[in-house]
Amino acid sequence: MLTRRAAGAGIIAAALAGPLHAAAAEPADSADLAAFFADFTRKERARSPMGLTADGQAARMGEWDDPSDAARRRALGRRRSARAALERRFRPAELSAQDRLSLRLFAAETDLMTLEARHAARHFVWEHMDGPHATGPAFLMARHRVRNAADAQAYCDRLERMPAWLDAWRAVARRRAARGVMAHAASLDRTLAQARGVVKGAPFDDGPPSALMADVTAKFAAVSDAGERARLLARATTALKQEVGPAYARVIADIAGQLAQASPEPGVWRLPDGAAFYAERLAHHTTTRLTAAEIHDKGLREVARLRAEMASVARRTGFTGDVAAFFEVLRTRADLYYPATPEGRDAALADAKAYTAQMTAALPSAFGRLPRARVEVRRIEPFREATAGRAFYQRPPADGSGPGLVFVNLSDPTLVPKYQLEALFYHEGVPGHHLQIALADETLGLPEFRRRGGWTAYIEGWALYAERLAKELGGYRDAWAEAGQLALELRRAARLVVDTGIHDKRWSRQEAIDWIVANTPDSPSDAAQQIDRYGVMPGQATAYTIGLLEVVAMRTRAEARLADRFDLIAWHDALLALGALPLWAAVSLHEGASLLVALNSLRVLLTRDSGPPPASAPASAVVDRDEAGAAAAAPASAAAADAAPLARVPAAVPA
Repeated sequence: MLTRRAAGAGIIAAALAGPLHAAAAEPADSADLAAFFADFTRKERARSPMGLTADGQAARMGEWDDPSDAARRRALGRRRSARAALERRFRPAELSAQDRLSLRLFAAETDLMTLEARHAARHFVWEHMDGPHATGPAFLMARHRVRNAADAQAYCDRLERMPAWLDAWRAVARRRAARGVMAHAASLDRTLAQARGVVKGAPFDDGPPSALMADVTAKFAAVSDAGERARLLARATTALKQEVGPAYARVIADIAGQLAQASPEPGVWRLPDGAAFYAERLAHHTTTRLTAAEIHDKGLREVARLRAEMASVARRTGFTGDVAAFFEVLRTRADLYYPATPEGRDAALADAKAYTAQMTAALPSAFGRLPRARVEVRRIEPFREATAGRAFYQRPPADGSGPGLVFVNLSDPTLVPKYQLEALFYHEGVPGHHLQIALADETLGLPEFRRRGGWTAYIEGWALYAERLAKELGGYRDAWAEAGQLALELRRAARLVVDTGIHDKRWSRQEAIDWIVANTPDSPSDAAQQIDRYGVMPGQATAYTIGLLEVVAMRTRAEARLADRFDLIAWHDALLALGALPLWAAVSLHEGASLLVALNSLRVLLTRDSGPPPASAPASAVVDRDEAGAAAAAPASAAAADAAPLARVPAAVPA
């Protein structure tokens, strides 16, 4: 068996074989290649009823996706067959630079899926970040639109079919649990609370309407005929009470059974072949060949640097103590937090919207191309709010029918401190996730798998860079807001340390919590929530700072190389022109003189754009659970040298 480093080196060599850069010619095969990608994506999308609904399409609206292991194996088989067909039909030397890049990215993603499949049985089913017990109801509430009686009937169909979908997930979970693959106890405890929250309230009990019942009632108001509306409401109520309720009773029993035998420790080292699984996850999310030890050391250096910067900011607030004492001020000073009252939560939501509006107005000073899709701020649904992360982003529907969504958790005022709120929304909204992801969605000259897919380190690295960039655009007008930006960057740097700590160095949950509290302004409860997230999403949290460091390095090199010719607007447009990329491709494309070719590629791509994107792409990507040319004259960066093209964007992006 190949070692991880050897396997990664092979993938990199294949990905980088031949130049990425060439003149912007459009060979005849370009149209054939575009048609191939479009046909493959269309057929795959048709197999996903939930993806179709998320994209605003009416087809298969009453169905759920197949979660079985067999379905995943079939999908991988189709993907590998498509890659083989591409290699038979198209010769890279006869394609444009962009088409060659698309071929390499499709191959790299296929390699990713193949490597990921080797460890599929090590992923948890019941966990509090992305478990189907919560994502199912959230999908219905956020994505199943009701515009007429047919949509309402499809909603009822989905409710009636939800037990079979949940039972299919239960079967997967049981097989994995039999091999010891279960989330750690604290995650399962949060998961249990979420599942119970779904069936709390009418019609499941005598309380006020449950979240699902409230959603049904509000959406079915779109049915114009009163008699038909009453009939459909009665059908949905019956389905909830007689079908969904008993299904959740089974799910709750399964989760409770896992909790009774779960380990208290979050590290995946305790799983069968856990070390190999973690190595694959690191490569997947960072798109590098960095080892856990290298990432850990990088995190320690970044934390030390950011603590020094925080000391400087502290002095500008008038504080005269050391950094540890300043962290305690940030944790405990009452006016740095919103009150835990309805008025306090309303104020936080209003401030988030105001920051988003202010930054949207400032974007033209740094970007020549802006997304058509707007961004909207919403509160996380009540049934999962108490156990969810602080915020996350959900991309717009592919048909352009709705906004990008930033969800914020207002259940606990310590989760989203007032002094951090500004930076958090620059990360999740603009100029962060929404700007980058919506622009990619709207670049119709790219194949759909590039517009709608993604690479974690690039997406999260961009969003973390956006937090810094906001200061250049007029954000953070006092030292406390700057402390908030540094606190969030410090949180992401600390992830390199604690993620590798729990999964590679076998730190206990409490050791990791204590390390965060000692080295960041985060509270013990916030630190516990972070560690529980990292335990069920191994490696994902390391992508943020790894990506940030490379984005910053690319800009620094471009500024040094171009000197007075450097144009920030042009550089941003070039960096965002080609969709999310693995770091090895981003570095190669955007070094030095390749900036001009990337800009030319942007112009070529934009000439193909007309109107909103077609409704055939998946709207599943959620970014952040925190809260997604000419040959270069200069040598490749460390990231390019270490790169391995491995990453995928989840349906929602946490902060």
